[in-house]
Amino acid sequence: MRNILIFGLLGLFAIGCNQKEKKEKESRLEAIRILEKKDSSSRTGLIKDRIVLWKSYYESYPDDSLSSMFLFKTAKGEMELGNFDRASNYLETYLLKYPGGKEKADVLFILGFLYDGRLNKKEEARRIYKSFISEFPQDPLVRDVRIALELLDYNDEELIQKLENQNKPE
Repeated sequence: MRNILIFGLLGLFAIGCNQKEKKEKESRLEAIRILEKKDSSSRTGLIKDRIVLWKSYYESYPDDSLSSMFLFKTAKGEMELGNFDRASNYLETYLLKYPGGKEKADVLFILGFLYDGRLNKKEEARRIYKSFISEFPQDPLVRDVRIALELLDYNDEELIQKLENQNKPE
């Protein structure tokens, strides 16, 4: 009899905890919705506030179906603020945590661009671009990725010369 009472109390406790977590999760989602609709004169402050909420959500609920999207939004927010190292770290985290995530093609494309154009990590860009091409050969961006991969080995002067030669009338 005592065991039944203990199991019953544990069951009620578990249900109560589950409902508390569900309410907390819904509350965070509502805060995100409100902040995403909000327009502010302080764009930087608004982006920082959004990043805090997005990051909090995916860290609190890493297995939730929305978490990959919020991690991706966190990375894009950091890019908007000019925090390219942080953005690349979030994108790499995305690739590790959500290897089959629906934003993966965009993640690879943006990460390659960051490594190539902002962080001057050419070998990392090459790795990411090749991964994009092999995983998404039919993606509309694959042509752009192939061009970016080809241009990785050019310095600025060589790139300008190549473009000038391409634009010369024959």
